[in-house]
Amino acid sequence: MDIKGEQTGKLLVGQPPVLGDAMVLFILLQAFDSFSTWLGFRVGSGESSAFIRQLMPALGGVGAVALTKAAAILLMLRIQHNERVVRAVNYWYGVIVVWNLAVVWSMAWRLAH
Repeated sequence: MDIKGEQTGKLLVGQPPVLGDAMVLFILLQAFDSFSTWLGFRVGSGESSAFIRQLMPALGGVGAVALTKAAAILLMLRIQHNERVVRAVNYWYGVIVVWNLAVVWSMAWRLAH
């Protein structure tokens, strides 16, 4: 609705955009993935993504991950209207975060023993 309460095409003028729950979860999962990847780097784990590995010599590990996370969030903001896709991607990133934490735990345990 615009300021007078009239709908202007698909955009609602005069109201801030609202992120759906699935999109908020996606952004949080990106943060958790970034953090768990950083933890992995700290305990000596490598990056499994070939694309990120290609960026690492130029940007470093954290820079490469940050750039790809920013790109992922921007892409998902463009397609957030398709909530089924966002939810499916959220499941995938949930699995990645659990995997990252398992790798971190395993590497940390090996370092301790």
